[in-house]
Amino acid sequence: MSVSHNTRPKDIMAWWNSRHAGRMEYHAAYRVLRNILGDALDEQIRQFALLPAYIRRIEQEDIGSYTRLKLVGTRFSSLFIAPSFCRQAWQHLRPVVCVDAAFTKTLLDYVLIIACGIDANQQGINLAWGIVPKENGLHWEWFLENLKEAFPTMNCGTTILMSDRQKGLHRAVPRQLGRVQHAFCCKHIERNLVKQYGKEIVAPYWAVAKAKSQPLFQIALGELSAINER
Repeated sequence: MSVSHNTRPKDIMAWWNSRHAGRMEYHAAYRVLRNILGDALDEQIRQFALLPAYIRRIEQEDIGSYTRLKLVGTRFSSLFIAPSFCRQAWQHLRPVVCVDAAFTKTLLDYVLIIACGIDANQQGINLAWGIVPKENGLHWEWFLENLKEAFPTMNCGTTILMSDRQKGLHRAVPRQLGRVQHAFCCKHIERNLVKQYGKEIVAPYWAVAKAKSQPLFQIALGELSAINER
């Protein structure tokens, strides 16, 4: 079970009661939660304070790496890391880059961003990653600006960058990587459509996405439009 500042005592109770014969009372769950949060938060603050030294160590040990550390005053804000072997690997990969973000499982609110490539065997290769305070247009631009600096040949007309359309990313890409071809992940679009129209839209949606000719596309689009009009 992952515990964060959004975890409630009843979440602790439900987790405990599903795994043990005895039942946990509310006040016991509250004390457990307070103890976990206090200890974990202090430890995570200590660990975040070590990040500047961690970046310096990477720069010393991995000469060809590209790193950036952003501070607001003396406080940690964001970091970007592209190890040298990842930068070297890019020239041997397919010209496809996938970027996405996820919340870190920490008590401090940060977002992990990852950029991945694809090799000839269809295996994903991590190229760079970063930590930013929020997933929004400002921080996506900061990450993509450093991605462009770490991989100068990426920003060209033959590179395809695939992403979702969340949190300002669809605006940040043309601003920082204006020469790439920006594509959107079909699975993300599918999930958004299912939320609005239900599972019946899945089959006609994929028929549209995978249509290999104009006639097939028009037929599938007609079926998709019919569901939209219901």
